[in-house]
Amino acid sequence: MQPKIRKKLSEIATEYEFGVDGNVQDRVYRMIEYAVGRHDWYEDQRGKLFQAALGMLSFIAAAAAIVNSVGGSKYFVFFLGMGLIILGITACRLIMMYTEVSEKNHPYRKAADIKSWYYRYTVSGDIIDDLDVLVGQDKEAAVEDVRKNFRAFLTAISGSIDAKVLLKEDLQQVFILYLLQNYRQMNLKRMYSVTKAGTVASMVFFALALIALMYSPAKEIVNDIRNNVKIGN
Repeated sequence: MQPKIRKKLSEIATEYEFGVDGNVQDRVYRMIEYAVGRHDWYEDQRGKLFQAALGMLSFIAAAAAIVNSVGGSKYFVFFLGMGLIILGITACRLIMMYTEVSEKNHPYRKAADIKSWYYRYTVSGDIIDDLDVLVGQDKEAAVEDVRKNFRAFLTAISGSIDAKVLLKEDLQQVFILYLLQNYRQMNLKRMYSVTKAGTVASMVFFALALIALMYSPAKEIVNDIRNNVKIGN
């Protein structure tokens, strides 16, 4: 069931008075610039963990192939396999956490109406972006769709061409950027926790695998080498 939105953020903003002058407007723009920078920093950190997860999967594939060709004692294979499984689960979980943020239906979208900042509040439908894929009347229809959306844009924005209204829309944008920062920060913290727990657990099993390898009987190691490595005459 869709929530009933009683007030848009712009309507709440009308309950407050803000003085409008060049210094205030400049301050708001700098707030937006800084908020964008912080949001991008969180996004960059999430991207690094996403790339690390892809690296984990590549490492797992390479390690599994080596173990499959070389072999080892049953304890070595067991502990190494457990470490790789945990690392694989960690990588898959990180990838899922990275992608889930953009798929969420954030509540602010139902209350915001920043017509001068975001296209969704003035442009509707799927706009054709390439006339070359169309023929005949379809091309003219695509152009007319642009005209129609421009009229809708002018209708929507006409009530915003006022210094006080624009300032309140700018403040809405700052607030939304703060919300987006918060969403990314919470997601980043969870990704860090998953990375830490998965890495520590897998390293414990890798250490046990190393101990098992070091304490394997010398005869067993020699036999494994003879059975799995071709030695020239």
